[in-house]
Amino acid sequence: MRDKTYVSEYNKKYYVNHKEEKREYDRKYNLEHKQERSEYRKNYYRTHIQEEKDYSKNYKQSENGKKTVKKHLCKRNRRLKWIPLWDNPFPEEIKIDWHHINNLFVIPIPRTLHQKHITNNTNKHRILVNVEIERMYKINVEELLYNCDV
Repeated sequence: MRDKTYVSEYNKKYYVNHKEEKREYDRKYNLEHKQERSEYRKNYYRTHIQEEKDYSKNYKQSENGKKTVKKHLCKRNRRLKWIPLWDNPFPEEIKIDWHHINNLFVIPIPRTLHQKHITNNTNKHRILVNVEIERMYKINVEELLYNCDV
């Protein structure tokens, strides 16, 4: 059996000397196996959901995780503006979130309703919550935005 330090040193040297070749190989492999990799990740997440949540929680509480979250929020805040269309109509007992109906305007909605449609896709989240807003406030969000000359 080989010495592990020798193998790791060999791998490091090989990587340094063949960095571009390795990068190109990985790029081709990822393109050719995109669907397989996607299915694998989905299945893995389904079977290890609690481990993934714990890992994510622990990472976000670490120093690097805090930096990453802060960086993400700063980028997001530069992209999104904050103009409330109206004041909060809900009583103080109901916790609210301010939902961006586009990158400019926000509307108050109950937190439970806002969190009901949490997804990794911002546009999908926006569409789902905007449908709920149309039901709740009896307004057409698209028409409202069009009339605001955004």
